[in-house]
Amino acid sequence: MGVFSGSESESIPSPVDIGTILNKPKTIQSLPKEILLRIFEEVYLASCNLEFDSYDAVTDPTVFPSCIAGVCIAWKELVQSIAHFSTQLLIFVDKPVPYPELRAQFRTSKPLLIKVFVIRKDYSAEEDVEERPRVKEVMQLLVQHIKRCKVVVFDLLHNSSLPRISDFSDKAAKLLTLRMKSRLPGFGPAVPDPTPTLRRNSRPFLCPSLRYLDLDGNVFMAAMQIYGWAESFREVSQKHLTIRNMRHSDRMGYDLLDFLVALSRLKHFTLLQLVNVELEARRRIGPGVGSIFIQNFEFEGLSRGFVTDFLNNHHNSIDVSHITLTRCELGPAPNSNFAPWFLTFCDIAPEEDLAAFIRYWDGFGLTFRNCPGVDDKVLLVVSSLSPGSQGHTINARTFRTLEIRTPGPIPITVTALKELVEVRQTESERYNLQEHRRGSIPLPMHSIYISGTGARLSISDLEWFRSKVDYFTWAAFAAPSDSPILDCDFSLLDASEFTHLDLYIIDPPLPPMPPLPPIPPLPPLSQTSAPDTPAVEFSSPPVSQPPPSSSPITGQLPPPLSQTPAPDSPIIDQDYTLLDWSIEELKNLP
Repeated sequence: MGVFSGSESESIPSPVDIGTILNKPKTIQSLPKEILLRIFEEVYLASCNLEFDSYDAVTDPTVFPSCIAGVCIAWKELVQSIAHFSTQLLIFVDKPVPYPELRAQFRTSKPLLIKVFVIRKDYSAEEDVEERPRVKEVMQLLVQHIKRCKVVVFDLLHNSSLPRISDFSDKAAKLLTLRMKSRLPGFGPAVPDPTPTLRRNSRPFLCPSLRYLDLDGNVFMAAMQIYGWAESFREVSQKHLTIRNMRHSDRMGYDLLDFLVALSRLKHFTLLQLVNVELEARRRIGPGVGSIFIQNFEFEGLSRGFVTDFLNNHHNSIDVSHITLTRCELGPAPNSNFAPWFLTFCDIAPEEDLAAFIRYWDGFGLTFRNCPGVDDKVLLVVSSLSPGSQGHTINARTFRTLEIRTPGPIPITVTALKELVEVRQTESERYNLQEHRRGSIPLPMHSIYISGTGARLSISDLEWFRSKVDYFTWAAFAAPSDSPILDCDFSLLDASEFTHLDLYIIDPPLPPMPPLPPIPPLPPLSQTSAPDTPAVEFSSPPVSQPPPSSSPITGQLPPPLSQTPAPDSPIIDQDYTLLDWSIEELKNLP
């Protein structure tokens, strides 16, 4: 009656075949693309709002898309095929990809906004002559998509490899962040080629939304020559500007006055960070020339001459909230207008005279972090009396908070710290609010934080400070020992005060365990195979555990050993415990 022909009936899988298929181990590679994309979408949503653009942030292997693309080629290709998954482009110039693949990365994300990072995997090389031509190849594609760029970052080895601002064109209305910096300044030509003007370029590079700038000194000087570039984003609020590796050039005649005039064209900045900048004050800077609008300053790696010249010659039209000096040299004290609200010193060399530098400072908070040069002289400066128009007045009249953090010994004495608190409180109590303006009255200390190695305060000293200061902390800790394990000698610990507590009484020894019963002998091995298990002929049993996917002899898949389901182990997909070795096989053991 043959509904099925013989050939068709042979194609129907047997129950044994179905069991083998069901028991075959499954991997995540077996999931369809639709399921994988749903998983990838959740990972993307968990990290797509990250606005960090530092090197460590974008190369973090735990953040999308690296956490997905780094698993296998199939996942990488799947991620790169979805537009909104490909909006962050990581281009490594020391590990270049073929030009067609690079072009496909830009095209996949159309028409969405993109973040482009032209960086390196390795910055340890002293020279890379191939870096500059590879950057030019990237620029050929980047300029075509600049209108939809939200972030553009160039973090290269040599400053000569950095593109010029004039290499860009058109209006980048969506660009918020532009970083163009190098790790090894001074390689290649120090001065960029002349920048085209608006007459030569009918489509100048304008950035009306630009807020975060981190530019090499040569790039910044060239950018300021482009007509309309600075004016295109000068009205943007909360701007941050970082300038690195700017040196005086005789050929360009660029000095401190030119720099201040350029800053004044950019109007208000929330933060100005200068790193390794060295410009001469060759010309006199008169009052009101190059007035700037900058709220916070961060100086790093600056010479003593430039620090003094900049602080004495710039004319800030707004009050300065914070000045931070990191690894800077300190020259003569700035003039009497040196009054940032907070002043922070970080990693200042011990030979620098901190006390002389803050001689004319007047602000609210003073912080020293890892500055070996801090001593009692610093406290004496902010607690001394100086002659004034109304008699002797205390220095730093509005000074109220002090913070000293050091990994070494605490550099000040308790006596000097007490004198600081006492003198400022006494001077504050001498003034009457009804007879003097509030701004002219010296203020007492409000908070003090001291951290470092050394002896703890006595209870009486601690109570004295807490009665005089609103917030006081003396975090003294023992210096680390040479032992890699113990930080103190516990053999010297006196635990006599705890002997009356049951918690510290040693428990009595446990009674001995009874002897274990004898282990019965194993039954003799069967010389026949199990009835439901096909015989497996091996010349000798495996010495070590065989891999799950191949036979230790032939390298092929072994036949099924049992009809029982495979265990849940992620490594072994067969139950080798059911193997029944014969006496003849055991005799052949080496």
